[in-house]
Amino acid sequence: MKDGRFVYVCLYVDGMIIAAKTREEIPEVKTALKNMFKMKELGEAKFILEMEIDQDYSTKTLTIRQTRYIDDVVNPFNQQDAKVVANPCEARLKLTKAHSPKTEAEFWLMQKNPYRAHFGCLLYITTCTRPDVAYIVTKLSRFLENPGKQH
Repeated sequence: MKDGRFVYVCLYVDGMIIAAKTREEIPEVKTALKNMFKMKELGEAKFILEMEIDQDYSTKTLTIRQTRYIDDVVNPFNQQDAKVVANPCEARLKLTKAHSPKTEAEFWLMQKNPYRAHFGCLLYITTCTRPDVAYIVTKLSRFLENPGKQH
């Protein structure tokens, strides 16, 4: 912070984004970091941590999407042609333990399904760009131990 202005340095493993209210504030921080660390400048951020970044300087907007990541998560379920809906969860949808496997054979069949991995992807999407799916993701979390086909 200098003169009440903030420059944000967001770092994750070997990826970094530097952000500020104006472009003029960034070079000083870059220079200081380059003097301390070996860095490679890749230009304006377009993609980081499975998020697509679109900056529109004329409207002063920043849009973050996960379109590619969501497609990658959905494709293994053959749902890429599914109908797009306004609400991520049907109002009448009831998910209960009754939908969980009841026999050992059903249980082991469901173990082949990467439910936990896909749930983790949904949780990441919810956290980053799609808070509108938080309700159904929370509902699905109740069945992590014993998911059924309906879950």
